[in-house]
Amino acid sequence: MQIILDPMALNGSEPIGSMGNDTPLAVLSDKTQLMFNYFKQLFAQVSNPPLDAIREELVTSLESFIGSEQNLFEETPEHCKQLRLHQPILTNDELNKIKHMPDNLMKVSTCSTLFDTTSGSGSLEIAVKQLCDDASDAVDAGNTII
Repeated sequence: MQIILDPMALNGSEPIGSMGNDTPLAVLSDKTQLMFNYFKQLFAQVSNPPLDAIREELVTSLESFIGSEQNLFEETPEHCKQLRLHQPILTNDELNKIKHMPDNLMKVSTCSTLFDTTSGSGSLEIAVKQLCDDASDAVDAGNTII
């Protein structure tokens, strides 16, 4: 309360505290201690997501793969037909390259999300249903990226 809440309430400052256990060892105390105070378990506090992007590069990566996933227990040429994205946000140039990829690598389809906002109540619901139908049709046509 004194270390975290009081500074926040009085000064509007950020809460700063420790996640570790900094109590003194029971064996060094002159006061009588309970038996379990003589035993300590050391552990590492792990943050999620990890905070150290340099030392934990593998788990802090924004890299992702798009395309059809294959059976993990087999190794086929089809496993190579995925795109590796270095970050989840695409530039217009990257999106354009994906949209115009040759069909022999990956089949790509685009579905429009535009709809008429002046057509009254329920127009968004109709547009979302149409979008779902278009995406299903694109999958049925063999597209792997939509």
